[in-house]
Amino acid sequence: MKNHKNLKDIQDMEKLLELIHDPKWLNSMQQFKNFNYEDDKKYEILGKQDKQKKSKQFYFQKVKFIEETNSFIFTSYLEDCQSGKLTDEISDKIALKKIDIIKYEVTEKGKCVSV
Repeated sequence: MKNHKNLKDIQDMEKLLELIHDPKWLNSMQQFKNFNYEDDKKYEILGKQDKQKKSKQFYFQKVKFIEETNSFIFTSYLEDCQSGKLTDEISDKIALKKIDIIKYEVTEKGKCVSV
């Protein structure tokens, strides 16, 4: 079992070495660490959790970086039906290692901007 963990760690390091040469990916990681939600924008990530074969699309309003695990926790909140404003009630959460984040997009007033 220990050899399997070591192999996974090596694979993760190899993937990280590839990703750090991608300016878009590096920019996304920095934006997540300094994330400030803006009400007129929609934030979306595409990523894979651990052993999933398919990527998952996830909309969020809050990001927290966990340095010990090199991962991010993305949180989405429910909207108030009357006002359309976000409530404090959590709709969904997803935790992704930073090497498992494939794409980050910000949609602004009907215009999509890849980051």
